[in-house]
Amino acid sequence: MFRFRHISKNLSTQIKRQISTSKPINTLKFTGIRYAPALNLSLIRNASIADSYAKNDKITDDTEKPKNNDIWANMDKYSEEERERLLEDSTQQHRQKNTARTNKYGIPAFLAFMFFSGVAWWGYYDVTDEQEKESEFWRVDSRTKLALYNFLAMLDDLFTGSEEDQLLPPRQKPPPGYISLEPNYVLVIEPIRCLLVPEYDLKNGWRMRKRAGFERFNSAMKWDRATQQHNDYELVAWTSKPLMEFQETTASLRVLGFEATPLFREACQYIPNLKSWGENGNMMPKPYYKKPIGRLNRDLKKLIIVDYDKRAFEDYPENGLVLPLAPEDPHENDLVLHDLTTFLMHIVNDQVEDVRPIIKYYSQFGDKWLDKFRENSQAPLEEEISASEEDIMRERMQHFSKKSWFKR
Repeated sequence: MFRFRHISKNLSTQIKRQISTSKPINTLKFTGIRYAPALNLSLIRNASIADSYAKNDKITDDTEKPKNNDIWANMDKYSEEERERLLEDSTQQHRQKNTARTNKYGIPAFLAFMFFSGVAWWGYYDVTDEQEKESEFWRVDSRTKLALYNFLAMLDDLFTGSEEDQLLPPRQKPPPGYISLEPNYVLVIEPIRCLLVPEYDLKNGWRMRKRAGFERFNSAMKWDRATQQHNDYELVAWTSKPLMEFQETTASLRVLGFEATPLFREACQYIPNLKSWGENGNMMPKPYYKKPIGRLNRDLKKLIIVDYDKRAFEDYPENGLVLPLAPEDPHENDLVLHDLTTFLMHIVNDQVEDVRPIIKYYSQFGDKWLDKFRENSQAPLEEEISASEEDIMRERMQHFSKKSWFKR
């Protein structure tokens, strides 16, 4: 019964194919009849039932498919639908052949061309004078290593930016015999959460609230470029937010008189921070942005960067200070900006030649460094309280000579 069912199924299939190809029915042959799985197991050893079925189908297709030459010679005998199907099959076969040929010859040839082009460009053409002297011209192996090094350096520049790319225009040099009217010191600060506090309510949405002491800080750091009036500071507001997100806030601050050079996330260096993967229960690494102050085209001896995240200046720890975050409650007592302004004006009044030793001293206290500065500023200076014994005795004798009765 099972065998008869397979015979009838193959018979009906062949009749349909003969009708579609307009061939006489008397040419039917009972070929490729599929037997039961149990019978196939006796004929084909070490083969599965699916393999036996696939083999039988392949035999049937090979015996029934005419050759390509016969197909194109008898093209007028087929119907329109059959012609479209044959053209589609032929196109698919040509595509498969072209793909196989491309994978076999085209891709290796393209990779070889790119390799030799890269060696020629980064190993021979785009090299520095020092690299040209160190590596011989005809040593292909050394030039290949040099090309790989320059290629990886180019990739690093794409991700982190080159140190040669300057973010600020250079300072104007005065003519001989004149002094510069530009500020000597540079302050780089993160405006978000250091100067401005983001707030949200259902009525107005997101807004920026000025931190306590913002007006005093702005007036002390303001540089009027038209009149060249300043307190010897050039202010740079460098945020880790993108330009499209923070440019409206920058425009609003400029209207309020906040004269600072803006820099955005596009000027930062993206750090994937893959080493944080798995630390403190982190399932994914937490990237962050560094601020390469070495690309600001300013003297690092007189540059200070203030941020709430110490990773922003981790490459320049002697120039950076961590600022405590602004409190969310606007009524909370917050003297951070007042103390920061006082600290910055102390540096200007003393005309410090190199701010890095001072910054390095206070940076060891973390975000509590303003407390240490407040403690030092409240106590009198050592020079004022530790007078020599001679000065003390001289002052006492002068006082005694004025008040003593022996003088009468």
